[in-house]
Amino acid sequence: MRCKHPRQYLAQAGTGGAIQEAHAVPVRDLAFEFMMNALRLTEGFPLVLFEERTGLSLATILEPLDAAERDGLLSVITRSSGPRCAGGVS
Repeated sequence: MRCKHPRQYLAQAGTGGAIQEAHAVPVRDLAFEFMMNALRLTEGFPLVLFEERTGLSLATILEPLDAAERDGLLSVITRSSGPRCAGGVS
């Protein structure tokens, strides 16, 4: 967790003290956490990034990605994925 107050953050920026606490993400949550962050990117993300960042096989998320694409929630284009506007407008 980062400092919540900007003055405190700026005072500690660059010293390593700006992060108040750190914790490892449990393996069971890695795919979910990655997707929550990656799907914020409206331009999408390279699918290979999933394996690089999580250490998990892409097969871990292929079924949910396929389901989301069928439902019109995202597009999987070659080797990248990104969110779509509901209603089919992209």
